[in-house]
Amino acid sequence: LIENGFDFSTVATPTAPALPEDEEREERTMTVEVGGRRFQVRFWSPVLASGPGGQRATPRRRPPKLTRQVGKGGGEGIVTAPMQGTIVKVHKKAGDAVKAGEPVCVLEAMKMENELKAPSDGEIVESRVQPGDTVASGAILMVIR
Repeated sequence: LIENGFDFSTVATPTAPALPEDEEREERTMTVEVGGRRFQVRFWSPVLASGPGGQRATPRRRPPKLTRQVGKGGGEGIVTAPMQGTIVKVHKKAGDAVKAGEPVCVLEAMKMENELKAPSDGEIVESRVQPGDTVASGAILMVIR
C-alpha cells in the first residue's frame, strides 16, 4: 500500500487476530469512504449464535447510561450543558432562589430547544451564560448553593 509516496505495507499488513481460545471470530470486509475516496477494509468480528430460521443474530447496543440526576436539595448544584449549543433564554440570574427541577435556562442544539433545570434547591450564586452564548458539551452554566 503506497499513499502519497509513503509505503505503509509494513504497518498495514493483515495479521490474524489474537483471540481467546473460547471466542470464535470471522474475517469480514467493508467498504468505507474517507474524504470522498473508497477503501476496502478487512476486520475480525465475533461469530454470533444463530437466530431463528438459521439467521445470524445481531449484537444489541447497550443503552446509554443516564448521568443527569436531580439533587435532594439544600446542597451545591451545578447546571452543565448536556451538549454543544447556543443559550437562547436565561430564566434565572445570580441571586435568584430556585427549587430542584425548576427551569433555569434554555439551550438550543440541533434545532431543538432543551430546557435545563436546577438539580437542587438553593440560590444561584454564579451564572456564566447569557442569551446568544455558544457553549461546549459539559460546560458549567450555573452554580447553585
